[in-house]
Amino acid sequence: MKNLIIISLIILTGFAIKAQSKAKKATTQSSAVLSTYEVDNSATTVLWTGKKVGGKHFGKIKTTNGSLTTSGTALTGGSITIDMNSMTCDDIADAEYNGKLIGHLKNEDFFNTATFPEAKLEITKVVYKGKMAVISGNLTIKGITNSVSFNALIGNSGSQMTAKGKLIFDRTKFDVKYGSTLFGAAADKAIENNVSLDIILVANKRG
Repeated sequence: MKNLIIISLIILTGFAIKAQSKAKKATTQSSAVLSTYEVDNSATTVLWTGKKVGGKHFGKIKTTNGSLTTSGTALTGGSITIDMNSMTCDDIADAEYNGKLIGHLKNEDFFNTATFPEAKLEITKVVYKGKMAVISGNLTIKGITNSVSFNALIGNSGSQMTAKGKLIFDRTKFDVKYGSTLFGAAADKAIENNVSLDIILVANKRG
């Protein structure tokens, strides 16, 4: 009987310690400072790359606004808006050919920027793994939203946040089907379905 009482006390003590630990952790999390950082559009760089048979094209595209939220120093969410009409091509020197390519990318065959001038990335979850973080969210292009996930290296100096990563998306999921073999394009003239966005994001603490 005495042994049973001792064992019961040990178990109850263990539960009490565990409960105190959870309460302490919850208090620590709830006391973390919540902050908002505004995206610095002039310091942020987004480089797009599209590949085709025998080559590729690449250029830049600008962000127009956005904000990031943090708990303590950790990124927790945010949203970024991209100006689809700001798209440039950096690999074609000939001005006429360059203009034709950009015009084609902006028309109905591709991103139809007249009707859909903006794209948007909403960050819904961030999981830190060492120095890297896995960012999950929703990407909206041409009014169509799909979930995406990518790795990023995130820095936070307190007054400024930076994030560097590569987001790869399947353009056909956003009704950008031109040149895809999935929709009848010849194999020797195919354009890859995946488009990559190399993002170097800079955001400054609000206030």
